[in-house]
Amino acid sequence: MSDNWIKSLGMGARGHQLRDDWGNERDGLLRRALTFARRPGLANGDGVVLYAAGVGLFFAVGKVTSHPYLDETDTTPWPWRVHIELDQSREFLHDGEPLELLNVEERDLRKVIKRRSHIRLSEAEFEAAVRALRA
Repeated sequence: MSDNWIKSLGMGARGHQLRDDWGNERDGLLRRALTFARRPGLANGDGVVLYAAGVGLFFAVGKVTSHPYLDETDTTPWPWRVHIELDQSREFLHDGEPLELLNVEERDLRKVIKRRSHIRLSEAEFEAAVRALRA
């Protein structure tokens, strides 16, 4: 059984907000992979939603296509990676959807994800993201 996750991007230790044209960030890395400071719990086959913390919008949804691995050539504070394949995405962050659309159950995701790199989503929360980005 696969898990679903939301990955928070931008406004981390660097205090750096993602570019509006996020797909060009780090030479397009975020279209292919996600980076982490420590080995993440994500695994091959898991669902993933990309969330821009600085603007409060989610903008892409897809699947993890590898197990976590340490990229020893990465000299940033985020050397752990998983490869991803995006099923749906918005070209620009400003065209993303508000995180509150995923509050389909009892929890407030904005409060839960605060100061975290990634959190597990329920199936209902993940499906809400898929529906919102399909529209």
